[in-house]
Amino acid sequence: MTAEIALMNKSAVALAADSAVTLGAGEKIYNTVNKLFTLSKFAPVGVMIYGSAEIMGVPWEVVIKTYRQRRLGNTRFDRLRGYAEHFIAYIQDSRDLFPEALQRKWAEVRIESHLLFLFQTIQRRVERHVFRKGPLEAEERRRIVREVLRGDAKKHTDLVLLPCLPTGFSDRVRSEYGGYIGKQISGIFGRLKLSRQQRAALLETCINVLCKNAFDHSMEPVGTGIVIAGFGEADFFPGVIDIGTDTIVFDTFRQFIRAEIQCATGLCP
Repeated sequence: MTAEIALMNKSAVALAADSAVTLGAGEKIYNTVNKLFTLSKFAPVGVMIYGSAEIMGVPWEVVIKTYRQRRLGNTRFDRLRGYAEHFIAYIQDSRDLFPEALQRKWAEVRIESHLLFLFQTIQRRVERHVFRKGPLEAEERRRIVREVLRGDAKKHTDLVLLPCLPTGFSDRVRSEYGGYIGKQISGIFGRLKLSRQQRAALLETCINVLCKNAFDHSMEPVGTGIVIAGFGEADFFPGVIDIGTDTIVFDTFRQFIRAEIQCATGLCP
């Protein structure tokens, strides 16, 4: 759970955040964690984290401090967006922080989490039916399964691909994770006796989970993200950039700039 505020006028931007963050896969919430950091020691640019205090199990504090020391140094950019793009590139290139084995582990966690989310959604629908109407027939159970899977598949089909992904990314996901996805479907949904078409649709949905842009859609709980705020060297007024982040897969950082706001004459006090 996160509460954050960014206030701007033509002269400055102020950031404020509570101290509650989630660690791990949502199991623990701590109330004594710092969420505000200086992104640069030489320029008026700060960063604020939201959601989880970690990205792929690595504390954001470690990522930010190593970026500041190893990559940014005293480098300055004309625009605030330059800092955001430079930071994103650092995360994507950091194989020491995010090695291949860790990338694979978190891609698998992402897939498994979504399949469990769907299975639990079906379970809740079944339990509500039993509570309200009593035991349900096999055909009613199959109808609930169809509705949940079709609805989720449509939501993901309607999403657009993440702009940050290279050409052929989805084909590579299918090639390298197809077998894993099939095993997870069998393990999680085995008792439901899915049809071949339903299994195929679930495979496509899992591929879309790693390839589509769901950052602007509240389909699942927010994972983690960052807000970069301040001035570039050529910026007359401050700005704020909100970046939704997820996992790194095949050395590609799955992220999306959700909002970019700059104070402008006549619009800010």
